[in-house]
Amino acid sequence: MNDVARGLNFPRDSTLTIIRAPERKLENWLDAFYDYTADTPSPELFRKWGGVVCVAAALERRVWGVSLNRELYPSLYTFLVAPPGQGKTLITDTVYSLLSRISDIHLAPTSVSRASLIDALRDARNQVVDFQWGQMIYNSLCVIANELGVLLPAYEGDFMSTLTDIYDCKPYAERKRTKDLDYKIEKPQINLFAATTPSYLSDLLPKGAWNQGFISRVILIYSGHSIKTSLFKKLPRRTELEEKLVNDLAIIAKLNGPFTYSVPFQVAMDEWHSSHGPPTPEHPRLINYNERRTVHRLKLAMICSAARSSSLQVEMQDFYMSGKLLFEAEEFMPDIFKAMAHGGDIDIISEIWHDMVNRLKVGKGITLASLNHAIGVRAPSHTVDRIFKLMTDAEYITEMPTENGVRTFVPKRNPTEEL
Repeated sequence: MNDVARGLNFPRDSTLTIIRAPERKLENWLDAFYDYTADTPSPELFRKWGGVVCVAAALERRVWGVSLNRELYPSLYTFLVAPPGQGKTLITDTVYSLLSRISDIHLAPTSVSRASLIDALRDARNQVVDFQWGQMIYNSLCVIANELGVLLPAYEGDFMSTLTDIYDCKPYAERKRTKDLDYKIEKPQINLFAATTPSYLSDLLPKGAWNQGFISRVILIYSGHSIKTSLFKKLPRRTELEEKLVNDLAIIAKLNGPFTYSVPFQVAMDEWHSSHGPPTPEHPRLINYNERRTVHRLKLAMICSAARSSSLQVEMQDFYMSGKLLFEAEEFMPDIFKAMAHGGDIDIISEIWHDMVNRLKVGKGITLASLNHAIGVRAPSHTVDRIFKLMTDAEYITEMPTENGVRTFVPKRNPTEEL
């Protein structure tokens, strides 16, 4: 009889088998994911954040940090933003493929819409029993959208508010008189990972939306760099590395309990927070985002800790790594707005301007009704007034003297010219 069995008063002829927890095979999960996607024609930044999203999704609501006496869960809303053909979907597909191999993780349907999202969240119920922390019952869902437009075909304030509340892990309830619908999700959580283009963001988000809660909770990962590889290059399978990634991701998906912060981490984090988080993005549309950077960094620090160890201890190395990830992403965020200016509205304006130049006779203009129609067939109806105002304010078109009460316009400054 072994010593453990004797200490627990087992019969003399009994044996006790000690089941050891599975061991990690990777030194750092994020580094391994980056290596695993090395031959993917996707930007480096997308590959880094694909790994971050994987770990965040695996952690669900079973782990948390405490800040200002409030529990903070390491869930993220992350958008990959780039023009078409930049490798966004390659990363979202890879993330989905790895997460789908972990049985405990609830994944939303690949073409989830607003209508089906809450149903999927209701079904994503988990129950964990821990000897130290007791029973945990929660609903956690990972949403991976290859096209943001499928999930968010239009900007709807009520739905954005719902996503905002769920990001903060607040209880969600829905009740309707006309249907047999009355339920409450006490502990919801969503990890949202989506791919989109700058032009779609421009069409989706009204100007004021950048000052509202939902988008300030989203970490925007932008790249305008296209990576071209040979169509006939034989890519390595990396099967062994994939199996190690799955093994360690399954271990991460079993972690539960609170993170603890080392004293050096607390000191460094407090100093960074009190100095307003340098380097701070300066673009005016990121002002409200800036207010949430401390929360983003705390979440990233927990994710970095879980990626390298099961100790649930956040150390200085996690402070540095979380900063590196966040600052690198923020360096390119302002480029999104430049891309939005050169795509979306400005493409529509340029097309109309050239049509006016090529088709209008000298001294003749286009009527306001015809101009609005030209915009309307190229852009969503709710953007027509905004695009018209942009064309006049920027002097791409100018109004002719009114004749017979009919307003007419002629092209003026070329939209593609630099100021």
